[in-house]
Amino acid sequence: MNIAMRLIAIGAAAVCVQASRADAQQADAPAPRATEIFVVPEDARLDAVEKSEVAAMRDGVLEKMEIKIGMTVKKDGLIGTLHAETPKLAMKKAQLAAESTALIAKAKAQVEFDKAVCAINVNLQKRGQGYVSNEEIRKAEAQLMVDLAGLQEAEDKHKQDIAEFNLAVQAVDEFTIKAPFTGIVIDRKKNPGEAVRANEPVVTLFNLEKMRAFAYVPTEYAWRIKVGQIVEIQPRVGGDSDHPASPVERMKFRGKVTFVDPVVTSLEHENTVRVFAEFENPNQDLKPGLKARMSVHLGTEQTVAPAPAAAAAPAAKDDAVETTKQADLDLPALPK
Repeated sequence: MNIAMRLIAIGAAAVCVQASRADAQQADAPAPRATEIFVVPEDARLDAVEKSEVAAMRDGVLEKMEIKIGMTVKKDGLIGTLHAETPKLAMKKAQLAAESTALIAKAKAQVEFDKAVCAINVNLQKRGQGYVSNEEIRKAEAQLMVDLAGLQEAEDKHKQDIAEFNLAVQAVDEFTIKAPFTGIVIDRKKNPGEAVRANEPVVTLFNLEKMRAFAYVPTEYAWRIKVGQIVEIQPRVGGDSDHPASPVERMKFRGKVTFVDPVVTSLEHENTVRVFAEFENPNQDLKPGLKARMSVHLGTEQTVAPAPAAAAAPAAKDDAVETTKQADLDLPALPK
């Protein structure tokens, strides 16, 4: 009976010790930092992250343009082509030279012939003096060295022909205008039959799947706003909070700060810094040029603890920010 009582007392003491340790650990743990929301005084401006004035790489005349305003073109997709008859003929000529191996075959045959002559001379010399002179032996050996150099020259020439063919292929490819990224054609500046100079824009391309908002914030917040903090914007079309002019004004979008300008800008006698934030826009509700009210959730850049350096874990996804996974692009095969 006494033994049972002692065991019960020991178990109760152990439970008390564990409870006290848990309380101590909880007391030592840092209290969660409260999130402060900073509303930017001035409206932010929206713009596309990716936009480009797509230009031709060479001078020429447009042969065809198969896209129109409003059409979507994938990355490396065809926008237009220039007349390229002359470079195509040059490419075919270079291809014939690159595929030809006649000079190499001829040089190899000559080397084999020289080796046979040298072997015959060695056998004749073994039979005795007078069958072949030393001059003939040295002449045959020298001819073999010359023809070996000719074989090396033919192989080097074949490599140069292959390089010339690759240059010709690249030249033909530069007469093709391709999209640098997946996007929508906003403007078309040229039509078939018109002359185009190198680096002259042909179309304007926007990727509306991802948008950027930028605003100027007071300098005192330049040290508090960090890259990675959560940002929330609400577009402004022209109405107010009670009578919105468009349903998009009732929507809120969340993204993250991507850039805080280290240079101070003076606007209307007030020192400010630029802040950029990016947002996924899969439904294209956000439009370039829109104004939006921006608010920054200060202190949210450390909501996810970094993984230890010894064990590199995959980056955790912040549940507060919606992200859209872009499907794999169906890219056309490039010329070899």
